[in-house]
Amino acid sequence: MKMSLRKKLEKLKHASSRRVIYNSKNKTVVKFYPAFYGYVLHDVVRIIFYVMNGVYFASFTLPKKRIDNEIKAREILAEAGVRTTRIRRFSKKEKLLEEYFVGDAYTLDDLEKIDCKKAIRFANKIGRITRKLNDSGHYFIDNRASNWLVNRGLVRTDLEFFVSKKKNRKFSMFCDVLSLVSSVENEEVACSFMKGYGKKIKPPFLFELFANLYIKITDVIF
Repeated sequence: MKMSLRKKLEKLKHASSRRVIYNSKNKTVVKFYPAFYGYVLHDVVRIIFYVMNGVYFASFTLPKKRIDNEIKAREILAEAGVRTTRIRRFSKKEKLLEEYFVGDAYTLDDLEKIDCKKAIRFANKIGRITRKLNDSGHYFIDNRASNWLVNRGLVRTDLEFFVSKKKNRKFSMFCDVLSLVSSVENEEVACSFMKGYGKKIKPPFLFELFANLYIKITDVIF
């Protein structure tokens, strides 16, 4: 019997709630969705954040649902003209998704440290994309800078929390905006994103405080 891809790569796991492994043979990245530690603890933190802001619709997002979100989001973003990482294969049974590697790319938060002027330009474009999607009822929820890849253009990855809904739209919009702004260090990059978004956002102080805290906690733990 052939050993599963998950078992073959088990020894390569690192200290993270979700293992992300580069497969040099296929030039792909294999992303595993953990069965317990990652999604349960991550969701507990996320649900606490929601409840503290008066939103009670949150529930656990199981690995199979996360994979469904990744697939559906790519369809919606393709229609909106937004590039995403391409999926090679996925397995709900093994809780994994394999996507093609994007070479010569930096995440937005890395780019701001290397070429701030370039990061400012791309942040503005991300703001416009985010606003366009929000206006049509689609939300990244986790819109942090590390989920945007920059090479010759923008490429979006990590779409496991992507949602389309009519309820709690204001809250979801705040999540998209604050998760990006809270995950960059340069104020000009954050301001450029907001300028691209084109709408004044003034969330309650506690909302903004907890959003910043949430990003910092999940960056460290997960």
